[in-house]
Amino acid sequence: MTDFSLFYYALFSWRKKIKIHTGQVFSFHKKTSGIALYIMLIHATAIETIGLHYFLHQWNPLASYILLFLNIYGFLYFLAEIQTLRLSPFWITEDLLILQAASKGMEVPIHDIQDIFSYTGPEKISSKEYNMLFDARAIDFIQEKPQFEIKLTKPHPIYFMYGFQRKVDRIILSVDDPHAFSQQLKQKIYCFHADSR
Repeated sequence: MTDFSLFYYALFSWRKKIKIHTGQVFSFHKKTSGIALYIMLIHATAIETIGLHYFLHQWNPLASYILLFLNIYGFLYFLAEIQTLRLSPFWITEDLLILQAASKGMEVPIHDIQDIFSYTGPEKISSKEYNMLFDARAIDFIQEKPQFEIKLTKPHPIYFMYGFQRKVDRIILSVDDPHAFSQQLKQKIYCFHADSR
C-alpha cells in the first residue's frame, strides 16, 4: 500500500464491492475480530487526539499541530486497513496466488508453490522464524494458530507500505472457508505439476 492507496481506501472506497473477473476469491477476515480491533483503535485515537491536542496546545502550539497531523494520518491508516481487509480477499487465478493482507501482500506463481498443508508448527512463532515467512492472517484480538502453511520452491518478495520488501519461502494463513481454499489451491498445484511432466 502506498500513500495514494491509503487515501483511496480510507476515503473513496466505501461503496466499492469486490470485482473479480477470473479465478476464485476467499475472504479471510470474517471469522476474526480484525475490523472490531481497528474500530477500537480509531475510537482510542480520536479520544486521545482531542485530550492531548488541548493539553499540548497550551504548552506548545506547534507540537500540538504536529501530533494532530500524525493522529489524523493514523486515523486514515486504520480506515484503510479496514477497507483492504474487506475488499482484498485471497485470489487464486489460473497461474497466480494473490495474497493481500491489509498493508502487506504478495503474488506467487502457482508453479513456484511446492505444497499446501495444515499448519503443525508452534502457536507462538519466534522472531527469527517470523522473518522467514509471510503471515497472511488478519489481525485479531487473540491470534489463533494458522490453518495452513504454503511452502514455496524459492523465495518470493512480500511488499509492505512505502515500497519496503522482504523475501520469504513460506506462507502461513487462515481463511474463512478452509476446505474450499485448500482444495482449489491443491488442484491448481496438481494440474501445473501434471502438465510440466
